[in-house]
Parts: sequence; C-alpha cells; structure tokens
Amino acid sequence: MNRIQQPLGGQKKVWMLDRAWTAVLLLVAMLLVGVQIARGAEIIPSFGATRAVHTDNTTTRFSGGLALRGNVASFLAVEIGASYRSEERLDGNLRVTEWPVTASLWLKPAPMLYFGGGAGWYQTSLA
Repeated sequence: MNRIQQPLGGQKKVWMLDRAWTAVLLLVAMLLVGVQIARGAEIIPSFGATRAVHTDNTTTRFSGGLALRGNVASFLAVEIGASYRSEERLDGNLRVTEWPVTASLWLKPAPMLYFGGGAGWYQTSLA
C-alpha cells in the first residue's frame, strides 16, 4: 500500500484558476462589445442663454435640449434633437414657448472633415 495520493486541493486550485481565466476573458469580451455599442450612439445635451438687446428688460432667459446622434455607417451619421425655450413679452402679457425638433445628416469622408444638413419643425405656442 505504497500508493502516492495527490491531494484533492490541487485539482480544486486548477479548477478555480480555469474559472478565473474564463471570467477574465468573458469580462474583456463584454468590455470590448460595450465599447463598440457605446460608440454607436451619443446623447448630446445643449444649453443656451439669451437676452434682448433693444429693450429695458435685462433678464437672461435659459433654454435646454437633448440630441441623439448615431452612426449609420463609418462615414455617415444621423442626429435627432429637441429643445425647449420660453419667454415673456409685452410686459408679461404674452408667453412665447418654442419646441424645435430637428433632424440632421452628417457626411464624414475624413475624421476632421464633415458636411451636414438638416431640417426642423418649430412648434411655437402663444399664451
């Protein structure tokens, strides 16, 4: 009965090491896929401030919006945006509210060179 027995702990360590490498490789793969997905779309906030020039009212009005931009192809991007702006006129007797919604198409033949154009719908409410 002179058998050499291997401890079970050695096999367990190898099994745990295989599991750890599998987890690391899976995490790296998920990160690489996540980077590609993250590059697929951008959320672009916008913020503006306006003040009337030819009036006694020196109040600054603020506006904001969001746009979503994504690549259709490596050389072509699409952007859809919406914003909100509200201001009072005629000594507070008239409130003008605007909701512009825009769509743009960007042609990018080189990283630092692009051409773009678009259209918009401007919803204006008077109250």
